[in-house]
Amino acid sequence: MKWMTILLTAFCINIISISTSAAACVEFIKVKSVRVNANGDVLYGTWGDHRVDRLAATADSPARGPMLQLLLQAVSGSRNKDYYINAVYPEGYNCKEGDSTTPAKFIRMYDPVIR
Repeated sequence: MKWMTILLTAFCINIISISTSAAACVEFIKVKSVRVNANGDVLYGTWGDHRVDRLAATADSPARGPMLQLLLQAVSGSRNKDYYINAVYPEGYNCKEGDSTTPAKFIRMYDPVIR
């Protein structure tokens, strides 16, 4: 019975780690532009290999204000330093194509000095 508990715990940890690592779509991407649509949706454009527009937050999202502030800080700071963000989108999100309909689960900004 003890081994069954250990195996079940290991299986659950692996499933969680696979699902969380599969969700991370954008890693260490520079923000090129920030756009607010007339309906209030917040989008951002990226530098790098996949230069696309992505939806950060919809107009009715409680995270809209903080995400907009974070993205504006990332884009304005990127002129002097290398500010990078990491955005996580739901499973099944196509990371190579732009998508203005699926909002990010969260966006994280990295300090340019400490990585």
